[in-house]
Amino acid sequence: MRRPWFSLAVSLLAAAPAPAATVLSRKVEIAIGVDGKVAETHSLRVRIDTVGDRDDWSLYPIFADENRKVDIQLAAVEKPDGTTVKVEKKALDTLGITGEGVLHGSQKFKTIAFPDSPPGSVLALVYKVEIRPYFPADSLTILSRAPTDELSIRITGGGAMFRYRLDGSTPNLVVTPSPGGLSVSGRNLARRPTLEYASRAELSGPTLRYGWGPSRWEDVGDWYLGLVSDLPRGSPTVRQEALSLKAESDRATIQRIAEAVRSKVRYVAVEVGIGGYRPHAPEDVRSKAWGDCKDKATLLIDMLSAVGIDAFPVLILSATDGRVDTEFPSADQFNHMIVAVPEARLGALDGLPVAGGYFFIDPTQEKGGLSWFGSSTQGQNALVVVRGASRVVRTPRMSDGDVRLTEIHMTPRVQGGFEGKATLNFRGDLASYFIRQAATQRTEEFRGDAESIVKARLPGGEVKFTEWVRGTSEVPDVTLSANVALALPPSARNLLLPARPLTPPLSILEGREADIVLDLPVATTRWKVDLPQGWCAPRVPPQSTENEIGLFRQTVEVSGRTVSVERRLEIREPWVRKELFPKLRELILAEHRAHARSLRFECEPGAGPS
Repeated sequence: MRRPWFSLAVSLLAAAPAPAATVLSRKVEIAIGVDGKVAETHSLRVRIDTVGDRDDWSLYPIFADENRKVDIQLAAVEKPDGTTVKVEKKALDTLGITGEGVLHGSQKFKTIAFPDSPPGSVLALVYKVEIRPYFPADSLTILSRAPTDELSIRITGGGAMFRYRLDGSTPNLVVTPSPGGLSVSGRNLARRPTLEYASRAELSGPTLRYGWGPSRWEDVGDWYLGLVSDLPRGSPTVRQEALSLKAESDRATIQRIAEAVRSKVRYVAVEVGIGGYRPHAPEDVRSKAWGDCKDKATLLIDMLSAVGIDAFPVLILSATDGRVDTEFPSADQFNHMIVAVPEARLGALDGLPVAGGYFFIDPTQEKGGLSWFGSSTQGQNALVVVRGASRVVRTPRMSDGDVRLTEIHMTPRVQGGFEGKATLNFRGDLASYFIRQAATQRTEEFRGDAESIVKARLPGGEVKFTEWVRGTSEVPDVTLSANVALALPPSARNLLLPARPLTPPLSILEGREADIVLDLPVATTRWKVDLPQGWCAPRVPPQSTENEIGLFRQTVEVSGRTVSVERRLEIREPWVRKELFPKLRELILAEHRAHARSLRFECEPGAGPS
């Protein structure tokens, strides 16, 4: 399956903001052949309005792979003086897409470097794409990177099974269905939105999804099973290894086999052509000891089958900022594969990722127990693939996908200010990141990254990273330690605890219509401050705000000459619709006000220092 880095690469290259250019015309012709092959013709004319526009449109990327052949027929610049300069062959290039764990892939971009284009110039581009789609469906974004004067899209040849869905809407757009296809036209269209804390769908703008084949999720599941129907399964060596891991209970057996696949098979992707969707044989994955998500998932399913435990492949979108459009069944919306086991095989289910009658396992996650389920696969509409009965199940939200605990103990310095120790404990996603970085980075690079993380949590403080320790719990667990210091003049009696809010700024809500997508942390910060002579303990009432979006709580306690401040933030609903913005506002105000308010250690008149 296509991993999350692939979508990220596409978004970075194809959706970078263009400040002032104008798309004079964009025309797309899509012809679906009776053999299922697709021929696309794209014509684009872009006017350069400012000096910087040319850099924003060059290098212009066109996605290609083994099943998507690109033929650039025209690439030129029409200058204001009436001359036309064609793009030279040396300005056409191919950029391969790589990512973490990818050994080799066929995904790439054909790129066009347009020559010097002063304001008033027009970039002209015509290219054709021949496609052999694996699944009879595709999608097309309606808005471009700049405002569009005129848009024309025409799809033909889809036959009686042609279907479409326009996800989102925009003014000045006309959709006209026709037998086996449709036409879309529009004038004076806005550019793609540029928003912070937004979903992928919002950033892409309206998307036209279309298909010319099976139209049910059951059909998508059967399509995938047909793709792997001739895959060699149940080899004696895979069966023997699975049987050697069998334990006294199904749960213990599942735990052992999952641990074996997670730890013994390194994540490496070789995605060439159909290899982006079709796994390798389980025996090959076991013997080579590497594979991607679908390879590891298929091996896990094969090993569980060998000990009599049913397990099913699950197609899922791994992303915290995207969701599958359940109203338009298609295989191209997924980028990851995990495994589902009927929950009845587990016995006690407390703390396990269970939903819709299934227990979910992601075999690409780092070593850990059955209870860990990463944030990017939580709350996602996933397709559990069962012959003739595939169905979409919403994966569960878990409380420990991203847990962060920061503890700082500060003591007074003779020259004023404070010094002490800080420990940052991460469980879940961030811990997994550090474990992976420690295994792949040079020591100095890893230490630099770790120190940057500590500094980000304590902005304005002096930070020197000292060590990191990996925990042994079922959920990935890492603790970073650092020496920290705060500079203050000796006469100071106010202390602003350095911290960075995890909720967005309040300005994000101004005039906002689009959903807001948040991270999913459970973050606690505990300060212990030993008071210098002449300081009195502050009197700060507890603060607590709790609603559908989450919780923020601050408490200040005094014990002898030590002041303890605890702040806790929980994000329970990461996808915030407009009707819940008032609740998000409450949470943002509570956290940001607490972080911005100094603690006053002035002694009241007539009172002595504590």
